[in-house]
Amino acid sequence: MKLRVRPLFYYQRCHAYAALAMVAVIGVTALLGLMFAFRLTMRSHEAQVRNQIKVDYRQKEDAILRALVAIVPNRAIGAMQSGSAGDSSGVNGTSRYGWEDILATAIIEANAGQALNSAVVSSFGISGIINANTGDNATLAPSDIVSVIAGGGTLVGPGNISNTGLLADSVVGGKLPPALSFSGSYSTDQNFPIISKGKTYPAATPGLGADALKYPLYNLIPYPNIRFGLAAQGQNFIAKRNWWAFSLTFGNGVSLTNNTGTASSAMPTVKKNYVLSIYEVPSQLALSAGAKLQLGTYQNGGNWVKTTITGRTFGSEVVTGGSLSVAGISSRRKINIGGTTTVGGVSISNAFDALGTRETRWKTLGSDYYGASNAGDSGRVAILPLSQGDLFIRRASSNVAGALSPTPWDEYALGAKQCAMQIEITQMSTKSNRPKQVVFHYYAGGVLVSRTYNRGSIDASGNWDGNWVNYKNDAGEGGVENIPFYTQKLKLNAPSIIKSNPALTIKLERIPAFLASLGADGLDVNHSISIWSNPTDATVSLPGIPSRIDPTKPLERDDMAVVIRDGNDMRAFTTGFSIVTDHRVYIADNINQIAMTAPVGSGLPGGVIYYPPVSIYAAEKRFGTNASALKELHVDGQLTSLQDDDGSTVNPLDFKGGINSGGVTKSAVTTNLSQILSPAQLPPVNKMTWLVTIEEVHP
Repeated sequence: MKLRVRPLFYYQRCHAYAALAMVAVIGVTALLGLMFAFRLTMRSHEAQVRNQIKVDYRQKEDAILRALVAIVPNRAIGAMQSGSAGDSSGVNGTSRYGWEDILATAIIEANAGQALNSAVVSSFGISGIINANTGDNATLAPSDIVSVIAGGGTLVGPGNISNTGLLADSVVGGKLPPALSFSGSYSTDQNFPIISKGKTYPAATPGLGADALKYPLYNLIPYPNIRFGLAAQGQNFIAKRNWWAFSLTFGNGVSLTNNTGTASSAMPTVKKNYVLSIYEVPSQLALSAGAKLQLGTYQNGGNWVKTTITGRTFGSEVVTGGSLSVAGISSRRKINIGGTTTVGGVSISNAFDALGTRETRWKTLGSDYYGASNAGDSGRVAILPLSQGDLFIRRASSNVAGALSPTPWDEYALGAKQCAMQIEITQMSTKSNRPKQVVFHYYAGGVLVSRTYNRGSIDASGNWDGNWVNYKNDAGEGGVENIPFYTQKLKLNAPSIIKSNPALTIKLERIPAFLASLGADGLDVNHSISIWSNPTDATVSLPGIPSRIDPTKPLERDDMAVVIRDGNDMRAFTTGFSIVTDHRVYIADNINQIAMTAPVGSGLPGGVIYYPPVSIYAAEKRFGTNASALKELHVDGQLTSLQDDDGSTVNPLDFKGGINSGGVTKSAVTTNLSQILSPAQLPPVNKMTWLVTIEEVHP
């Protein structure tokens, strides 16, 4: 028998060869898996880098836009002030009020040139830091990221009808707001954010709610799509929209190198078109104040009585109480709801803007607009009441030379400077503060002219040498018959106190015939009057605010007051009439009680009862001139306060009576407050608010 036996090492060698192959396969598979995982990790990392850069750019973009909302209106105000035309304090020797400096300032304030501020980096105490953020550019200039969309301008294009290249642009031209005409320099309008009364709507402007030929300065235009509720989104309100268009570009030239050594775009160039707008909004709400506004309750805490409000309200801060029903409440800072408050027919509480509430409104109403809103509810939005406090009613002289805008700031924002006519008190009685001499300013032939009126005196022969008010008629309501203003003594104190208050009385219904006798321009020009004391003469006392009046001190000179009489029929003032004074005002008679036909093209809804628009701005308003409590007072229209936002509270329905000892009995007052619906209802002098927005224009 033969046996063939394989050695043991033979079998071992064969198994070794098999194991080696398996190890090689497993190793290659593992290596491929690691390479694949590494590649996925690199791609994920690249995607994360790309997304992070996108987020970084979006944040920079948003920061620049928010900075512009704050900067542009302030520079526009500066461009209306004296000396702005000669300014060269901006970047590279440019004007501080020009677009180059405005945009450079916005980039700095937004910290758009670097992801992390150098001061923050140094606070870490780490040396040799390498910045790997490809979007950083410490030398970022406006021209690197900002450009005109089309048409005139180097960085920003104005919404001017002469900017035809922008308005006719095939990408955004049809999506831009209506352009304005400008009586000033087009070059100035290209290079600066100009606000001016010389900017108006052309006669054929589409999309306006009233006839632009009759109402070119302010018209009915759609409210922007923002949550801040001066009006409902898309609803017409009275304003003028100044706007400027520009493109903002990020991502140009930014790339990464991937694991194969090939450059890939980390952030492709993204160019967006924007329109920055400043809406000039004349006072039109039922109730408004630039300060804290108390609604629903009087100062003493009692609830409002016999009060109806059918319009919207605004305050820097708003507090409600009692039982209040309004169409809308808006505030710059916050709204504190108390009592029973109904807005637009819906009862609300302090949770009206809590998390989830807005989302619920969107779901149920299809819109996130709500009748109650704070300015902070909307991004890239600013609200600026230009009330100016006491300055609004003062007529102090000021330097207006050398402004970029043809409309000086004082003549734009201050009510007293907006008035066409003036009664300037240049001499007073040293005993009583009654006027002895006044200068009446008015327009004739388009030129401001003046006439001086003296009360004069009576000589030993009984001859009177004055041309104004005879001393004999001084104590009553006499005076030269055709002159609508004269001096008067008001007996407004308790019988035991022997004292009268000095006053200048103006009879409104005498004004038309008086102006005609002087050969003055019509009431469409001479449509407003400022009554003020010029303290240049030593006898003239500038009134205090509040007025100095103390019936218990008969030997002291009280501030002169202004009495308004005979204003029941104001139909002769077809474009309205305004009175502005820094004196205390007594409204002695009915004002504006006879309606007339609404102007054609006014945009007013059918059935609206139309009265000529009348406004009275004064240091203090009192009703009646009797030394007894007022028995009945009806107030219809709008109420606005000039109070500065100094922390004080405005109580708009705390009316004062003529008697010096106190206010009006609350039960004697009936108040119906409504909203202005048309530019035809705007009086000649208005308090102004600016609404600033930035919106993207999509291709």
